[in-house]
Amino acid sequence: MTEPVSGPAPLVLSNEFAEVHIRRVVHGLGTRLEIVAPRSGRTTYVDPVVLEGLTALSSDHLTAIVVAGVPGNDDGLQPQPGGTSIGGLPPVVDSDGTR
Repeated sequence: MTEPVSGPAPLVLSNEFAEVHIRRVVHGLGTRLEIVAPRSGRTTYVDPVVLEGLTALSSDHLTAIVVAGVPGNDDGLQPQPGGTSIGGLPPVVDSDGTR
């Protein structure tokens, strides 16, 4: 893969739980969305097919993806409907019902 050609300054989205920097970048094979998480030092490039696929996922599916990607979370954690949520997503509780 070729080095990305950067666009304008990144769009910064943040709250008390996370911060990401988002830019549109051009690769040799097309345009990607670059997402940088400065707190973790991770960067990913997402193509339009994946972005479109995200629109088909429910809040429960997205929550499960986020939970799986957070270090220290157990596989037994499942999103639960109702209750207090973070960012509009269902809260996550352990399989025995505890938080």
